[in-house]
Amino acid sequence: MNKCFIYRILAMTFFIFFVYDCNPNNDDILERHIFSSLFNELVDSTITDYRKLVVPSPEDFKNLEGQKKFYELIEMKKTEVYEPLVVFICDTINQIKGDEHVFNKIKPFLEKNDFESILSEIKNKKGKSYMESKLFKMDTTKYKLLSFSDKGEEKYKNRNDLATYNLSRIYFNKSKNIGIFSLDIVYSGLNGYGFIVILDKKDNIWTVGKLVEYWES
Repeated sequence: MNKCFIYRILAMTFFIFFVYDCNPNNDDILERHIFSSLFNELVDSTITDYRKLVVPSPEDFKNLEGQKKFYELIEMKKTEVYEPLVVFICDTINQIKGDEHVFNKIKPFLEKNDFESILSEIKNKKGKSYMESKLFKMDTTKYKLLSFSDKGEEKYKNRNDLATYNLSRIYFNKSKNIGIFSLDIVYSGLNGYGFIVILDKKDNIWTVGKLVEYWES
């Protein structure tokens, strides 16, 4: 067999593999668009900034003077100026994890046909996708978004007050105007919580319809 012909076949095979394996499909592109445009809003709704948290103690309420100082501290925390809060994001977007109990939590908020078509997509949609931290549109005056791999830096080690966000794939109804995904936020091994996010598309714009908490630690 002609060597040139073999090389052409190999080149074409490599090209086809590269295109189909590396190029994002329409769902990947749509996911990235939604995450890019809505992630800052989701962080606003779900983040805990421990720098602003004031935890009361029994001493604060022993007398009126103690109570006064406690409430003054709360007001002071509200007016303090902070550096942008560091937030970590996992760049691997995996399939949603959950069982019938989890998905039944969102059932009351969806029409029957939409719920069933989304469950069908959860069963049939395979694989994972990737999204670099730089692709998320963030308010840089409020947040400093870093990749999860940056958490290994010395200055971030043993920081249990910083959140790591994990996103799942988005699963759509047949009309592609409703979607759901999981949003998990972890600070440490025993401190975290997660939501199923319900998305709505109105006037060609995707919005967050509802956050349904499905776990907490």
